Amino acid sequence: MSEELIVKPTDAIESGSLIKLIQESVPKLQKGAANTIEATSKFVTVTEENVEEVKALIIPVRTTREKMEALRKTTTEKMDALKAYMMIPEKQVKDEEERLRAGVGKIEQEKIRKNAEAEKVAAANRIKEQTKADVTAKIKLNVTDVIIARCSNVEVESGKYLNDGITNMEDFEKKSETYKTVKWRMKQEEYDKCFIVSYNQSGITNAEYKELADKLKEDMTYEKVNAMFIEKVGPILNNWKAKIPQLKEEWTAKFAASESERARLDAESEKKNKEDAKRQQEYLDEQKTVMQAPVQTEQVMAKVEADFTEQAVVQSLEKTGPKKKVLKFVNDKPVAELAEIIYHCFMHPKFKGIIKLNDGKVVLDENGNKEYVDAVNYFVDFFASNCDAEIKNTVVHEYAKVIIRK
Repeated sequence: MSEELIVKPTDAIESGSLIKLIQESVPKLQKGAANTIEATSKFVTVTEENVEEVKALIIPVRTTREKMEALRKTTTEKMDALKAYMMIPEKQVKDEEERLRAGVGKIEQEKIRKNAEAEKVAAANRIKEQTKADVTAKIKLNVTDVIIARCSNVEVESGKYLNDGITNMEDFEKKSETYKTVKWRMKQEEYDKCFIVSYNQSGITNAEYKELADKLKEDMTYEKVNAMFIEKVGPILNNWKAKIPQLKEEWTAKFAASESERARLDAESEKKNKEDAKRQQEYLDEQKTVMQAPVQTEQVMAKVEADFTEQAVVQSLEKTGPKKKVLKFVNDKPVAELAEIIYHCFMHPKFKGIIKLNDGKVVLDENGNKEYVDAVNYFVDFFASNCDAEIKNTVVHEYAKVIIRK
């Protein structure tokens, strides 16, 4: 509609033709309605006896309605045109409002996009730093585990070496002298395995992991780790070296004892060795805890720092206006996704259900059944009309559909 119209809708007002048309049409419409109602009122109830008469009457009723509609349109179409004409200035203002709103929205959307990208980068950096913290902790804890396991092995092997396979005092003397001079070291393969750990591959790449592991190898060289092992194993070796005189006395007594006495002395030695081994294991457990504590604290602090760094980035982003969330499906037939969405909606405390309400009252259809909200009706009506499947806890009703042909 534009102002260049040859005949403006306002002409009908100025000439009075629209008012005249309304004055002429309304009585005819009222008369048509009155006559029709007079004819149909004879059939208060449709019964088996009068159903054919009713069917016959429906045809002229429909014809009258169609004529009334055509007559009514001669007026309402002009009224619609007049309304559209009068709304032109309003639409012009509305178009400007929407143009300005769209411009603002474009700027705000760009801010949202930039913020989302920055948040994504910040989250990726957090995951990367936390993954690095996990890898670092795993490697350092591996070193602790290997050292303690090696010390435990030294404890067990020392007991076996100085107690098993000795048939005379000469055997013990040779073994004890060898034990005093042996040099214990960390095995190279044990050291190398410390730097092989599993990690979150979405957090860091293989190249980043290798770079981190190599850096830790520079900080924790074989020599440094071996020195840590020697420090921790020292008390165990010293304990066994200090026990050599006692063991010598025990072996001297055993070789001089009778068979029955030897059995008693063996039992006493075994008891002492178990008690000593228990004390050594308690020492190693304590050392392991002491060695793990700073590593675990460092891991926690590194991950917390990564969290704070991400929060600082997010909080420094430019503020945006109000936002709304819009969900879109990746696929065109998202059956499982839609089912999951419906489930979460039903579980939400704010969900009002599927029954249509009017002023808080349940809306019933023409057959007295509860009406569903439009979103549910869309699927229910389609299913009832097109699908032939049995659904538990549902009832399909069949109602007459009246079609009268001329």
